[in-house]
Amino acid sequence: MKARSPMETDERIVELYFERNEDAILETDRKYRPYLYTIAHNILNDRFDCEECLDDTYMSTWNSIPPKRPDILHAFLARITRNAATDRFRKNTAMKRVPSSNSSYWDNSNTPHPQDRNLNAIRIETTCEVNLSDIIP
Repeated sequence: MKARSPMETDERIVELYFERNEDAILETDRKYRPYLYTIAHNILNDRFDCEECLDDTYMSTWNSIPPKRPDILHAFLARITRNAATDRFRKNTAMKRVPSSNSSYWDNSNTPHPQDRNLNAIRIETTCEVNLSDIIP
């Protein structure tokens, strides 16, 4: 029995995608998991996120083939994995959004309402004036 070349194997995997055969995902995972995991891990450095990223890669590949027919399957998969990992990295490191002005932020926070802050400023001013008048003749 003649061993298949890597190109023949990739062409067969792409054909499985075109046939909408779920074995395409299994074959992709069998052949490329270590390679794709390394790409994701170099960006994310988290095992759980890498596994999620690989799931996203397989789903995106399933949705992309067909209509696309990649010439070089490992480069196609690497690009999808890199983009998925980068998106997950951005999501994980994004700053939390400031609540909108129509939310109940002021009602549920320990931060005083802006009007209360103005009253506090007036109280501080008055206190300072009183204390200064005691010091300065």
